[in-house]
Amino acid sequence: MKIVEREHIDIHKWDDLVALSKDATLFSLSHYLDAVAENWCILVDENYSKGIALPYSIRLGIKCLYTPIFSRYTELLGGIDSKDILSYLQNYFPEANFSMRNSFSELKGKEFVFQELKELKLNQQAKRMLQKFQKADIEIKEVEEINGLVLYIEKELSEKVAVFDSASSSKMIDLVNSLKKQGVLKAFGFFEETKLVGGMLFLTFNNRVVYLKGAANATSKAKGVMYACMYNEIKEALASSKIFDFGGSRIEGVKRFNHSFGSADVVYYNYEWHMGPLWFKAIKGMRNLWIK
Repeated sequence: MKIVEREHIDIHKWDDLVALSKDATLFSLSHYLDAVAENWCILVDENYSKGIALPYSIRLGIKCLYTPIFSRYTELLGGIDSKDILSYLQNYFPEANFSMRNSFSELKGKEFVFQELKELKLNQQAKRMLQKFQKADIEIKEVEEINGLVLYIEKELSEKVAVFDSASSSKMIDLVNSLKKQGVLKAFGFFEETKLVGGMLFLTFNNRVVYLKGAANATSKAKGVMYACMYNEIKEALASSKIFDFGGSRIEGVKRFNHSFGSADVVYYNYEWHMGPLWFKAIKGMRNLWIK
C-alpha cells in the first residue's frame, strides 16, 4: 500500500475501483472530491484493487485529515481492512478529525447515523402531508438550469443552520455542476405558477440514490411539497431495486422526516487524533481561545 497524491493518481483506475466496490458512494469518486476537498490523496495498492480516499487540509504546513462539506464519510474500497491502514494514516496525517463508514477496532470513535431505506413504510405524518399536497397548487418539475435553484436552496438553509458561507456556497455550485456534467444529478424545482418556492437535489450512483440537499419556503413546506418530492424519488429508486439514502443529518427534525418514510439508521464513525508538533497545538489552542 502507498499514499498517492492527487496529481499522480491514475484517475481511470481509481474511479473504476469505486464503481466496482460494493455499496461505494459518490463521495469517493475523483470528480466529487475535486469539487469539495481542499486537497486529497489516496492510500491504494499497486494494482488499484483496494484503497481509500483521503481528503485533507493544510494548516501551517501540517496535513489534517478531514471530511469535506457535502461529504458524509470516507470508505474502504475493494475489501481493504481497516486494521491495515491506521498506521499509514497516522504517519501521514499528524492531525485528523474525519468520518469513516467503517470502524477501527484499535481506535475509539464517536458513532453517528444516517438513514437509508429499502422498503417504503409511511407513517401517519407522511400520509397526512402527502394528502395535503394533493390539494396544493404547487408543481414539482425537473429543471436543467440549476445554479438559480442551488442559490435558492442555500438561502433557505442558511436562515436555519449555519452551513453556508461564501466558500461553501462556491463549492456547492461547483459540485452540482460537476455532478450534472457526469449525468448523476437530478434537480427538481417547486413552482407556484412561475415562482420558484423550493427544490431538491438527488444523486444516483451504483445501487444507491442519495438525497443531497433541498429546501422550500414555509408556505409550500406546510403544503407537503418536500414529502411529495421525496416520496416520488423513493418510489422510483425502489422500483429500480436501488437503496434510497437520505444523506444523513444530526438535526432531530430532519431525522424524524427521514424516519417517516420507514428508513432505518445506519452507523458510521468519527475519529480524531492530534499528534502535531507542540508549537502547532499551542497555536491551535490560542486560536480556539480567541474564537471563544
